[in-house]
Amino acid sequence: NSNPPSNNSWIIYPNPARDFLKLTYKGATELKGVVNVQIQDVNGKIVVKFRSGSKYRTIDIPISNLQRGNYFIQVTVENQIMMSQKFVKQ
Repeated sequence: NSNPPSNNSWIIYPNPARDFLKLTYKGATELKGVVNVQIQDVNGKIVVKFRSGSKYRTIDIPISNLQRGNYFIQVTVENQIMMSQKFVKQ
């Protein structure tokens, strides 16, 4: 039984972002299950929901339809929060 990867196993870039946000998994352990990504606006409203297979280490998340401003991205795998971070949409 392995420990879940810590938040520093995930990075998002560029920040600020314009059309795409790249989410990269840098952890040493293999991910199991589906990677669920949610982007929320500052009011907590979910504006993007995205799912990806765990075999992909880098995921491109389209954000060109979002308004400029601050958002929060949350990554969960098997109902465990792997990362929660703020980013800026230009």
